[in-house]
Amino acid sequence: MLMTWIYLASLALCYIVDNKMTRITKTEQRDRNFFMTAQMIFVIYLGCMMGFRDLSVGADTKSYVEAFEQMKHTTFASIFDSDTRAKEYLYNAVTKILYMWTENRFVFTTFFAMAFSMAYGYTVHKLSDNYFISYVVLLVLYMSFIISGMRQVAAMSILLLSYPFIKKRKFIPFLLCVALAYFFHNTSVIFVIAYFMANKKMGWLQISIIAAALILTYALPNVTTKFLYETIAWERLENYQSYDKTLNVSGFIIKMCIFVFNLYHYKAVVKKNENNLFLYNMSALGVALEAFTVIMSQAFRMSMYFSIFDTILLANVVQDFETNKQNKYSEKILTFVLVVGLLAIYYFIISQPLVYKMGIFGG
Repeated sequence: MLMTWIYLASLALCYIVDNKMTRITKTEQRDRNFFMTAQMIFVIYLGCMMGFRDLSVGADTKSYVEAFEQMKHTTFASIFDSDTRAKEYLYNAVTKILYMWTENRFVFTTFFAMAFSMAYGYTVHKLSDNYFISYVVLLVLYMSFIISGMRQVAAMSILLLSYPFIKKRKFIPFLLCVALAYFFHNTSVIFVIAYFMANKKMGWLQISIIAAALILTYALPNVTTKFLYETIAWERLENYQSYDKTLNVSGFIIKMCIFVFNLYHYKAVVKKNENNLFLYNMSALGVALEAFTVIMSQAFRMSMYFSIFDTILLANVVQDFETNKQNKYSEKILTFVLVVGLLAIYYFIISQPLVYKMGIFGG
């Protein structure tokens, strides 16, 4: 829990400084240079915290480091061999380059950690109305995954930076970002959907997508399983077939509750800023994908490409509710208790709080 308190204290300090600067400069946070904000200091702290972790922190950290150390036996020719099982050439190539530069494992983990913290931080800087809430939600819902799933998080870092191309409707640059992310982790190809869903108004389309996902997973699990593993027969999905199928069902319920809460405030939040429409659509897609955890627990990993935007959407909803003078004080308190309660249930009961240990001094 020490890491949690240091994380929150550092975040609070940076947020207070940025609020002070907003009042002094009379310029909104998102309109200031990202690299000249106190948030940037927290972004660097976040990248270092994840990068300097002990091997015991994160389910897959040890295996990633072992693979990094094996790069001394790996050639670029073997990395780009078309017969390799996974076509994640760029991840392996970058890892090989890092190993050629230094064999220090902390450089390896910190490089990928910093790539995510920078990409996520910049996205939060531009889209979040309250970055303190965004980073808290990130800690509660997704920190364990972000530390564990290095390849997918590397792909996610690239996808986060593709948002400007979605907003400006530049399909080719967006597609190039997805292609780049694909060669870090193949499952990122699913993010192509984001381009076509970005500006859809919330309505029957999103409800139908979530309903269809629930029907396929709860009413027709055998048919869906056969379709995924036998009809599609994608090797990446087959790797997930043997995983525990009940791992994240409770997490899906919590995220559905958060989505419903955000949806209740949809009109006011989108009216305030039309960019929030994109966040709502990403959230809906994330919920739909995570419904598949009952037949493929690792579906939550694929849903993360979309669900990561929940951290920004929830912050914008809560911030709008807090600053809206039409809302009564008692309603604001009730809303705050509800949100904190949902996050606490997920963090302390459903998921296991991350046990963090600094590794740079001892290993």
